[in-house]
Amino acid sequence: MPQIKNRKTRRLSKGFNSSETSTPNLSGLKTEVDTLQDGVVVDANKNTQVGDTDLLTTATDGFLYIPQIAGTPSGVPTIKTGYSPLAFDEANDKLWIYNGTAWKSTTLA
Repeated sequence: MPQIKNRKTRRLSKGFNSSETSTPNLSGLKTEVDTLQDGVVVDANKNTQVGDTDLLTTATDGFLYIPQIAGTPSGVPTIKTGYSPLAFDEANDKLWIYNGTAWKSTTLA
């Protein structure tokens, strides 16, 4: 279960009664998912950092699922020190990784 940190929790819960029929105003409320599971961190912008254990060659679960794109990536990802963003180009069967200055690819057979 994700642990949600909410900087305005006290203000949101104070004075709100679950039996009330009105919906509280949540505009401007900032939440961030801190830790979903051991080794996985997701920040408020959906940047994801993964890993702290080895995956067995016989594994059926525990894989990293990465985003798919339809073509060559052109955006400059937000830098997360020690991590490299990657994506799968489904249109061209390429795996793309950003090395800090440019997108580099490898064609998959």
